[in-house]
Amino acid sequence: SSGGKVTLSASPLEAGSFSGNVTVGASGAETKTVQFTGTVVNYINVTPASYSFDTVPKNITSEAKSFEVSTSSSGTLAVSKKSGDTGMFTIDKSTVSNGGTFKVTYKPTAEGDHTMTIAVTDGTTSKTVTVSGTCVQPEIEVIPESLSFGNVTMGASTPSKTFTVTGSNVVGDITLVLNYTGSKANVTMTPTTYKLPSSGGKVTLSASPLEAGS
Repeated sequence: SSGGKVTLSASPLEAGSFSGNVTVGASGAETKTVQFTGTVVNYINVTPASYSFDTVPKNITSEAKSFEVSTSSSGTLAVSKKSGDTGMFTIDKSTVSNGGTFKVTYKPTAEGDHTMTIAVTDGTTSKTVTVSGTCVQPEIEVIPESLSFGNVTMGASTPSKTFTVTGSNVVGDITLVLNYTGSKANVTMTPTTYKLPSSGGKVTLSASPLEAGS
């Protein structure tokens, strides 16, 4: 008769609103009513919750990263770019369902660090994912930048000169193009494939004299 505490528990069954009341009464006392309301929302999980593409050369597209979505929603979820450096990242689809995946790629067009937030939502509940990456500038260094064969004697052994190429943040092969003017010598280059690995290597030029002159 002195009263006490009353606890209500709500076990969600499906998304949507619910409400009700508890009527409290006693003999000879005024009846009291306690109102309650609530909203059941779907859960949304995205794995992984964040991802870093590390360093990617400027204007080069990274490998795609997959994100897996699980949700209690029976419908499709919207996938969109929410904020950040949205121009540097691409999402392969705009909707996803429970158990589905979407992929993100990073193609930076400016040096520096970039971050983007992705939103996955059913219109009521949202989950965000963060992707990031750093853009670096591919560079090639050549040492030395000039070579001189000096005087090449007709009939003598073919002289050669070597320079070193070093690649930094280069994706794919380094290509070599041999250009020379005049008909006084035949110039050949090694490697004969006219290519070096992305890290660089040594290039050797050989000059076979044909007639006197530069």
